[in-house]
Amino acid sequence: DYIVVGPQRERYSLAAHDFSSRYDLLSEQETGDLELRREGFKSFEPTGKVWATQLSAAAVAAHFPDGQLMARWGEPMAVVAGDFIAAPCPAASEVYRIAGACFSASYRRVAESNQACR
Repeated sequence: DYIVVGPQRERYSLAAHDFSSRYDLLSEQETGDLELRREGFKSFEPTGKVWATQLSAAAVAAHFPDGQLMARWGEPMAVVAGDFIAAPCPAASEVYRIAGACFSASYRRVAESNQACR
């Protein structure tokens, strides 16, 4: 498994299979972040795609009335307006939340349709 550091320095684990389907293992290089380098982190180029939608306050109230969703690892994850709900593309093997502030730092739009995942 891998420990991934997000754009706001949040850390999460990713199973080896999931990591290899979302990052180019041959692109491994030293990270430019000295602190992370000291901890043994490396940098990899992302290859994965997601389907994602940004949640409005109305969508949160309608679909997540308690303000959370159950994460894949069995713990509740907070959901607030402005967050994104995403699923790997094309597998859609899980659904997860990406904080609104992190989304634009981690993802870029490639298309408006399902064709982007092919």
